[in-house]
Amino acid sequence: MIDISLLGLIGALVMYGVSVSPSLLARSWQWHAVASGVLTAAGYILGLTLQRLYAIVVPRLGVQITAPPTVALAFRVILFFGFFLWLIRWLIHSYRERRRADVLVGMSGENLGQYLLGTAGAFLLTLILLAIASGLQWIGRALVAFFSQWLHYVVALSITLALLVVIVYGLTSQVIIKLGINFFTRHARRMNNRTAKGIVQPQVKERS
Repeated sequence: MIDISLLGLIGALVMYGVSVSPSLLARSWQWHAVASGVLTAAGYILGLTLQRLYAIVVPRLGVQITAPPTVALAFRVILFFGFFLWLIRWLIHSYRERRRADVLVGMSGENLGQYLLGTAGAFLLTLILLAIASGLQWIGRALVAFFSQWLHYVVALSITLALLVVIVYGLTSQVIIKLGINFFTRHARRMNNRTAKGIVQPQVKERS
């Protein structure tokens, strides 16, 4: 059974809402999928981290917060669906405002079908990034167990963290960031080469 973090889900919803905030930048569904997927995954990881820190720190402070199982479940359901309904309302608002912004700048942005396609792509990319993060966590635990056979636990943990930092840095700087920059550069170049409706390119060389 997969243990899903409530704060992680809330963080993911919030960051996805932030990623689709209206702007004057016309974007394609591919841009939508990549940007929203990265931010949504980051929001889930942030929420999960806060929930785990809470589980570690609060018991050591001698603070106990208890409630009957039915009350605790009802609280989680109400909290999650409250944020979910907020997200639905925000998505509708952001889509309408984004369409208005596209009209203002005279460029064609996402239509409803592309908007939904970008959302699906963002969800898929979020799952992929979270799977990578989960794999790194599994590797970290395996390395700690391996080094602990010969070294003190603190030393083994330190070595493992150093190795994970190197791995994450390599993945982000050499793979994710490089691919992301190339993707956004190609997209921006295509957007810059477009001519909006009603606009005629100047034929005189002295004019831009």
